[in-house]
Amino acid sequence: MDRKESKMSLFFGMERMCWARKWAMTVVCGAMVSMAFVCLFSCGCKKKVKPPAVPAAPVLELVLTNRLNDTAYLGALQKNRDEQMVKARARYEIAQQVKASVERVKATLPKEADEAAVKDALAKDAEWQKLNAQHAQALGEIEKVLVDARQIVRSRLLEETRAGTAVAEGKAKPVDKTDGK
Repeated sequence: MDRKESKMSLFFGMERMCWARKWAMTVVCGAMVSMAFVCLFSCGCKKKVKPPAVPAAPVLELVLTNRLNDTAYLGALQKNRDEQMVKARARYEIAQQVKASVERVKATLPKEADEAAVKDALAKDAEWQKLNAQHAQALGEIEKVLVDARQIVRSRLLEETRAGTAVAEGKAKPVDKTDGK
């Protein structure tokens, strides 16, 4: 072999090696791209499947079936009781003044005066009339407070009855105590 041929064979050999190298690189790159697509499709391109919906148990309303466990009800009754005590105390003081006024008028009348004479004398006494009007007003205020108390109890009894019915029908769940409603 002469030099030219050896150069040529080397040249042709190099050319063959470059061609084989290019072909191998193309195959390797193609395989990598294919694997990348396979990985992408397998992890992120799937349709998300929702788990089957389990029907949730209906949320039951919480109700008090015993009004003595309802702190709001007991608080309202206590407030009403305190208000009754204040009104009764004011009425008692007015009643004491009315009694003192009656005794004062009786003292001005003769000892043998009958009840009709005392009533006539009281009807003429301006202080007794003013005190009697205040006493009647105080009694009216006490009656208003009592009406409010009856309304509180009546409404809570109705609510308790509705709650018992709802629990019996399975629409509500009973609760033992509340901290205020």
